[in-house]
Amino acid sequence: MKTSLGGIKRNLGVFLKTIRLSVDLPKLIKIVTLILIAFITVAIRLQPLKYGAYISEFDPYSYYTCTKYIVDSIEKKGLNGLFDFFTWHETRTWYPFGVDMGKSYHPAHPYFGAFVYLLLRNIGIECTVEDVAIFLPVFMALISVLLVYLVGKEFGGELVGLLSALFYSVSPGVVPRSTLGWYDTEMLGMPSLIAAFYFYIRSVKKEEPFNKRAIFAVLAGLFAGVLMGSWGAADYLLGMLAVAGIILVFFEIIPERFEATHILTMTSILIFACILPSFGLRFLTSSLALLIYLSIAYVLLGRFLGLTYAKLSKLRGLEAVSFIILVMLIT
Repeated sequence: MKTSLGGIKRNLGVFLKTIRLSVDLPKLIKIVTLILIAFITVAIRLQPLKYGAYISEFDPYSYYTCTKYIVDSIEKKGLNGLFDFFTWHETRTWYPFGVDMGKSYHPAHPYFGAFVYLLLRNIGIECTVEDVAIFLPVFMALISVLLVYLVGKEFGGELVGLLSALFYSVSPGVVPRSTLGWYDTEMLGMPSLIAAFYFYIRSVKKEEPFNKRAIFAVLAGLFAGVLMGSWGAADYLLGMLAVAGIILVFFEIIPERFEATHILTMTSILIFACILPSFGLRFLTSSLALLIYLSIAYVLLGRFLGLTYAKLSKLRGLEAVSFIILVMLIT
């Protein structure tokens, strides 16, 4: 008996040593920290649950109504009812004239909610459209926090990523618009904005091969398109990406074939803008579109014409002054 007990102890000791050797402590700490941040994110946003599970404020109810209309149309007509939202004229609001819902409301948001609801029902989870409208904002807030972690990690490593995620999760400016029942445009808009920003960063990393950077560039344009279809704050991201391309070329901190990846992102944005009813073809003549055109032109011609800081800093007199005046007029 003593021999068998001794053998068990030895085997147990070897097993524990193997576990200690195989565990990557920094990685374990990172995972635990992310789990804690995720728990904090969800716990804060579920606080209103103590008063009951309700849709919050007025606009979220409007988007809940839009989602319900889309779901009802699909359930009644199948795929034939998929686009009924864009021809829906609602007379119960803006009386007596009513309003074209497909043009006045951001479509990506209610369509995303309808997709989530139909997906949950098809995999056997019993819920209502109202349940989705109440709880989906909390889940999307969690996605946003993880995306902020990835963005922070790209800029400053693991520590910056974790701190960024933590600060975002408890930010007083973010929490009220990502809490339980806040089924408004920020629900899909904020994670789309962060995702577009993240993929654009990945598309300009010199360490990445061109094929991967091209995919990231398209994804940046895709999520920018989702943002345009879900949140009015899309203009800020579009302007920022356009200006970012100019700055990167000006200071010559770009990877090989940056022109191709930047144009992929900008072109994707223009295509989505033309498709969305809230933008349409008139977007192509807007001031924001003109900035995008300028960004594409500068990225294409900047290096070939020597419009970089290293070369322009050598200019003297009238040439330098003229360039500064030109930049001021553009901005």
